[in-house]
Amino acid sequence: RFGGIVSTVLGADFVPVFVFQASLGFEMQVCVCLGSGFDALPFVLLLAVDTLENGYYLWSLAREQASESKSIASSLRQHFIISTLLVREYVEIATPILFLAFAELIRYFNPTQSALLCSLDDEGFAKMRLFILADIILELVIFSVTCIVLRCYSFRPLLMLRGVVHVYFYPFLAVSAAFLLVCWSNQHTHFVGAVC
Repeated sequence: RFGGIVSTVLGADFVPVFVFQASLGFEMQVCVCLGSGFDALPFVLLLAVDTLENGYYLWSLAREQASESKSIASSLRQHFIISTLLVREYVEIATPILFLAFAELIRYFNPTQSALLCSLDDEGFAKMRLFILADIILELVIFSVTCIVLRCYSFRPLLMLRGVVHVYFYPFLAVSAAFLLVCWSNQHTHFVGAVC
């Protein structure tokens, strides 16, 4: 509903950027939580919520296709649902990969500058790496299942995702860079008062 309000005020062209930004912010915080060290239960709950969200989008798509309306508005709603779902899935795969790459680089060069990384010993960092790699693998599985379901509805999800990323590449790149900078600068030991 909020996306509908955003598209009404700012135009439908802004919605993929809005979805990308919201998903990226959430996924960055999930990665920070995974890096902070906790048990497997919150990790399982986060994946369950993600699966339920995908189920909701697929249910909405099925409901829209089952409606008798074959109008242009119905087709546009279906494409809106699919593009939102695919952008979210793209972010849920790409963000942990970027986060892990940054964490590996910072840990290799100067972990004392990161409050998150300087507090982790080798075992803690290995646990963080394991959780994030598991998240990446499970998100790839969820994305694959989502693509299979969309193919059953005669859509071409990878081609659609490529089109959305192609059209919104520069806004996505700018938002990604901004979120990475904010996330890692907030982890700087000078800001949080950590001593390493």
